[in-house]
Amino acid sequence: MKGLLNALERKNSRPSKTWSAKDASVSRSGASVTIASSISSGSASAFAPSSSSSTSDHDYQIKSKERARTIVEITQKTLVGLLENENEFEHEYTFSSIKKNHKNLQYTSRDDLIIGETLAMGGFGCIIQVHATTLSSSNKYVMKTLIPMSRAASDAKLISAAHQLAKERYFLSHLSHPNIISMYAMSKGGLSVIQETRRLDSYFIIEEYMPMLLTDQIQIWHQKQSQHRQSRWSFKKKINPQIFLEQVTCAVQIASALNYLHHQRVIFRDVKSANVGISAQRQAKLFDFGLAVQLPKDADLDALQPSLGGSRVGTLRMMATEVLRKQPYNVKADVFSFALLLWEMIVLDQRPPEGGCGVYGSRPPLPSHWPFTLKRILERAWADDFQNERPHMSEVLLFLRDLQRQLLSEQTAR
Repeated sequence: MKGLLNALERKNSRPSKTWSAKDASVSRSGASVTIASSISSGSASAFAPSSSSSTSDHDYQIKSKERARTIVEITQKTLVGLLENENEFEHEYTFSSIKKNHKNLQYTSRDDLIIGETLAMGGFGCIIQVHATTLSSSNKYVMKTLIPMSRAASDAKLISAAHQLAKERYFLSHLSHPNIISMYAMSKGGLSVIQETRRLDSYFIIEEYMPMLLTDQIQIWHQKQSQHRQSRWSFKKKINPQIFLEQVTCAVQIASALNYLHHQRVIFRDVKSANVGISAQRQAKLFDFGLAVQLPKDADLDALQPSLGGSRVGTLRMMATEVLRKQPYNVKADVFSFALLLWEMIVLDQRPPEGGCGVYGSRPPLPSHWPFTLKRILERAWADDFQNERPHMSEVLLFLRDLQRQLLSEQTAR
């Protein structure tokens, strides 16, 4: 896809010449906590009100019918071969497999929505609070759709945005887990609705509203820990036991979601605090599947995936060694990223280095007062030798559940 979009960017740089679909070559390549959804790397990061929340209705209108057709056709080409069933992206979704996991999932149109405030605007899409007339009024919903025309520097960016939203639409319609964000409805007609209506916001998904991100929760934990720094502590007076229990419980929920994805032969590829939300019911939920990839149903989870090498995908500071080196990798790339996230959740006031910590062997420091077993699982989870030393998500999840039970037992005994 990268080669295709680069080609489109070059064509867009020549204002006197237009391009069409036939010109493009196709590249195949838990815790007591509470969020909102975003759109891939560099996207809207939270469901908090955006400073640019006023977007005019006509800003989503594509003036040229030919331009709308080209955007749709090239986006469809970029999706070929990426998922189990290519036809999932052709016009209407086939609901036969979807309904097994999502009995109440609906098709809807923009006419069925009462559009509210734009909550977040990112590089590829935006999140808008909506009231859906066809859905239960007892829940809060958001619409995730493409960036408006004024935000798109080129058609290539619109195509990339549509590509990522189409992937998220696919994954959320096929996956069902309590720690993955819920999708309640999606626009009718697949990608072709953009061509038919000439509106970017006619293609969307409706998700549950989330009050905040894990990023926000980490800040709350940090504030609480700072306020109680002089009070009662455990682990050599360095860790607040209640906060630590909340952190571990949250980690259990995220690990459970990733373990489920891996068993579904899905690699998330962008594990970070900005892609984990906390629901109104205080459940950690994974969201933003724009960079996720589907492996074949019979794929060996330990086998390298040569088709995934050659490029860096995800957030640089959270990338696994093998991804940074552009080498073939497997589901354990998510384990590396999760280890960095877990470290960030517990240390509270630090983040992995922006340039990535995998290539030269450097890793975040592990405080001496942390439990030995926790430090050991982190060391293994971000080990450079991912084929032999790094565990699968299932083993990490078992460890975290054992640690959670131990902390709950200690809490009861106090």
